Amino acid sequence: MHLTLVCPGCGSGGSIEFFLNDADGRRAVAIAAELGTDLGPVALRYLKLFAPAKNRLTWPRARKLMEELQALAQVDFINRRGRAWPVTRAMWVEAMEQMLGKREDLNLPLKSNGYLLEILAGMADKTEAQAERAHEAGVQQQSSSRYADDGEAVAAAERHRATMARSSLIAEKASRQRLGMPAFTPAEELAFLANYRV
Repeated sequence: MHLTLVCPGCGSGGSIEFFLNDADGRRAVAIAAELGTDLGPVALRYLKLFAPAKNRLTWPRARKLMEELQALAQVDFINRRGRAWPVTRAMWVEAMEQMLGKREDLNLPLKSNGYLLEILAGMADKTEAQAERAHEAGVQQQSSSRYADDGEAVAAAERHRATMARSSLIAEKASRQRLGMPAFTPAEELAFLANYRV
């Protein structure tokens, strides 16, 4: 019996031996697994945007693209437009899904991850602007209030930070739910809130 497989991400096809014996193919699939169940599958589908119109994406090219994505997604920021932008895993997933959803409007095949990084920078910019507006509202509220002592001012600042952290957590949970990603565990929620910085 001859079993033919086709990669759902890059479109490469062949016998099962072809997939098992090709080092680049094995590495590309291994990276997808390392990226996790939230990011790995969408990253494989994202590879389709790099496939030539009349040909399939080669395994060496697929491996190289997956390695680039893995390196980018391992840190919690991207460098774009002359600065570092904070990004989350949910933002990576959402940005790739956006591109896959409007593939008809893209100039395919893609040559680099540049457009993906632009989308991520735009998302980070929006998130930052929302946080800044909320922060400014909190500062105005603090300046219009009279505090009995410095202890009250510190307590108000901490309440403001906690409110901002909860708002960011709610936004992150909504993004995860919209994208069908696993929900935060209670421990992950506590870590998110503890590490939040205005």
